[in-house]
Amino acid sequence: MLLSVNDLSKSYDGKQVIKDINFIIKKGEVVGLVGENGAGKTSTIKSILKLIRHNTGSMKFEGKEYNNIFDIENKICYIPDEPIFYNNLTCLDNIEFIGRIFNDEIDIFNEKYKELVRKFDFEKHLKKYPEELSKGNKQKLMIILGSLQNFKLMIADEPFTGLDPVQIK
Repeated sequence: MLLSVNDLSKSYDGKQVIKDINFIIKKGEVVGLVGENGAGKTSTIKSILKLIRHNTGSMKFEGKEYNNIFDIENKICYIPDEPIFYNNLTCLDNIEFIGRIFNDEIDIFNEKYKELVRKFDFEKHLKKYPEELSKGNKQKLMIILGSLQNFKLMIADEPFTGLDPVQIK
């Protein structure tokens, strides 16, 4: 078991948006949260990541309960629903910056990022600044940046927003 969520509930100003959610994610599984807008998907994700406080429930990562985001740091990669970049850096600079934080072996990092850039057909955007990118290309950059991290679980909120069918596949 990689992640277990037990009896998770969350309210905002007395309005319950998450009620008694329970699930387990095993290594190698792909799981999707599906629901209408406002159903609580993002609140569930942010509660799991300890970015917001939940009202009740508990989460365990690799069998251990965790109390704050620092307990799961470098174990869970999060791709938010709104892209976050260093806008004063080019796309390549963003990639290299994240790479230096999460990768000790420069040769392995270079190979990894070049493969991701090829896979996402992103070569032509490397010298651009993030603000110059389309919504879909911003999303590609977020996925590339997230994939450069060494993690055991990736949580992505609205990961396919702006992507064409080829890139989604």
